[in-house]
Amino acid sequence: MMFGSLRKLTRDISCCSLSCARLSTGCCSPAANAFNLFVKTKYGELKQTDPSLKSNEIFRKLGEEYRKLTSKQKEELKSHESPIASQMDVSLADKRKRLMVRIRFLCSKIRRSRVRLVKYKSCLAILIPSPFFPNFVQYAHKHGMPRKPPISGLNVYIREKLCDLKGQSITKVATKLRDAVQNWKSLSPSEQATYGLKAQQLKAAYEKELEAWASEHDLRFTRNLHLLTTRFYERCASHKRAEAKRNELGTPDKSTRSKLLSPSSSPKRVIPTSTSN
Repeated sequence: MMFGSLRKLTRDISCCSLSCARLSTGCCSPAANAFNLFVKTKYGELKQTDPSLKSNEIFRKLGEEYRKLTSKQKEELKSHESPIASQMDVSLADKRKRLMVRIRFLCSKIRRSRVRLVKYKSCLAILIPSPFFPNFVQYAHKHGMPRKPPISGLNVYIREKLCDLKGQSITKVATKLRDAVQNWKSLSPSEQATYGLKAQQLKAAYEKELEAWASEHDLRFTRNLHLLTTRFYERCASHKRAEAKRNELGTPDKSTRSKLLSPSSSPKRVIPTSTSN
């Protein structure tokens, strides 16, 4: 439903933008010649006097009346100072303004819908069980992948100041965090640079540990954690499927097969010797 509403809003914006562009260039409105201005003013009056008239009959009568006009009257209709032409310009400007308001409203609605969509996706990832939406990073952390260290000097400083607050109330943690940020601002540039150097050292050590963990599990290394943990999850899942299939078929795994085919367990081949006469 959310994707359908987003598509509908995008389509509405496209239609409004196209209409506004046509109004700006004037390609959708008829040329402001004398006959069009004459029809613009007389069509409604003729329709009110005789509602039973059809459009082709009204245009035929208007054409007959227009032929009876003098050249001076036609020039007055055609001039831009004519009230009819100015009325058309005002109506077009008003319509363009309404379209722009509609476009701004639809754009804001699309932004709100996208924010709601992101929230719905995050809620689904939490509420729906892990086989459908597995948390690859959390799964990899459970299997020994190193955790990401603080990425800046400020984060290293905050981590040092808040390391002993585990299990404390959220208000106390928030107060300590606010005080740590204020204390960080009061540090000298050299002290802040020291913490920045610590962050770089932690990052280098983390990348080495991550690369070692990837090579331990026969994974192609990449710094993209989502891609790396996805590869690890798929590899573990394929191993589990293969093991389940072997258990179902009753075939031994590689270790058992290697034991069965080892030289100690395999019978020795006896080579017959030729006897001399």
